[in-house]
Amino acid sequence: MKAATAHDIPDATANDAARFRSLFLSGVLGWVAGTILLFAAAWPLTKPETFSEALMWSVAHWWIAFAFGFVVLVVRGALGKGFPGAAAAAYLLPVVVIAGATGICLAIYPNAGFWEEILGCLPVVLVFYVFGFLWMLVRKEERQQFARGVLPPIIGGLMILTFVAVPVFTSNAFLYRDAFGFTVLKTTQRDGKIVAEAVLDIRKPGNYQFAAPQFGFYELGNGPDFNPEKAKGEISWGAAGEPKEGKTGTFPVQIRWERSAVPASMPAMPEFNNTAILEVRDAKKPDVLVYTVSALLPDETKK
Repeated sequence: MKAATAHDIPDATANDAARFRSLFLSGVLGWVAGTILLFAAAWPLTKPETFSEALMWSVAHWWIAFAFGFVVLVVRGALGKGFPGAAAAAYLLPVVVIAGATGICLAIYPNAGFWEEILGCLPVVLVFYVFGFLWMLVRKEERQQFARGVLPPIIGGLMILTFVAVPVFTSNAFLYRDAFGFTVLKTTQRDGKIVAEAVLDIRKPGNYQFAAPQFGFYELGNGPDFNPEKAKGEISWGAAGEPKEGKTGTFPVQIRWERSAVPASMPAMPEFNNTAILEVRDAKKPDVLVYTVSALLPDETKK
């Protein structure tokens, strides 16, 4: 009787690799299907006015579609040979790694705009999941199937995060986020002017130039009631004098606006009403806005 050879024995390892690829693809396709379902659900749930609003809503809730893909993967695996541990781990791992890196970035700079920008870009990671599956499909050897599935989305996701984070972490908004403090102590009205007694704290050395835009940040347009020069605040520095180059510390400052520069007929924007705004510019490049600080004016300004 002829002895069995290695070629006569079923290749269980190859079958496992094929099952791994199939389950991984199920998760990816489930993610795609979940995105489509989210887009469809956007219309009854949020009643968007445009196609782009519905698309933005579905993209912002990408994690729901991702979770749907995971459920599809697990259910399909459970209906076959039991819980698909390796495929489920390969599906989850890239998002866990990217979420961890995102959490570190947001811990450093917990900014709402930064968070929204990252959230809007992360769904692109789905494309790299597809690349991972194609890599597994091209190289069907049972070894390194897991690595071929997880490396493209991890690398692609971290690249996307880097493209978003680097401009943010090199921006003035981040570099000068703790550089200034601005407080209005009191306000008075005299001689047709609103006068604010304030304190500016400078914590980061630099060569700064300061300007006060119009009081209240009204949308005045270019009508006859609006005089840009008249609306601009006049700045006078207190006993510490005007901040010199490289100096830090506390600087008393007085800002005066023409009361008539704020027409009573013009409605205020509530989020900016009765707000003192101080622009910080580079003294060597006055057209470069370094930072903007603001402070609510005390209630007596409204009288």
